[in-house]
Amino acid sequence: MKYLIVSVIVLSCLTAQDILITDQGVTHKGKYISSSETHIEFQILGAAFPMNVEKSIIARVVLDGGQVVYDDGTYVASSTVVDSMPDSIDIDVLNTQNLELRQTEALENIATAQTYFMYYSVVVTILMVFSLVAASS
Repeated sequence: MKYLIVSVIVLSCLTAQDILITDQGVTHKGKYISSSETHIEFQILGAAFPMNVEKSIIARVVLDGGQVVYDDGTYVASSTVVDSMPDSIDIDVLNTQNLELRQTEALENIATAQTYFMYYSVVVTILMVFSLVAASS
């Protein structure tokens, strides 16, 4: 019986076509499970367990049949349906924009690390000079 339940869960995850899009443009395919006042429960395709996602960071949740469940973090009436579900959402463009944002953040982090390393090198050099002067006195 346990194997049957696990098989049904795995099969439903494999055939899931629900889409969750965050406010930063990150797109996840998976299965919309449920919602609470502040979170929705969404099982990302390939994940072992569902995750709770804050409604405040959700741009849109579109179910398999094209039904929009959440738009800008608020529940949408069950009669709202998008015309063409995956085609209306250019996932490649969203992922490219997300990648460019992450690359920019990474370059900024590298620049910050280089600045800190430079300051650290200057401080270590000054301390070494002071210790040599103190040792020679």
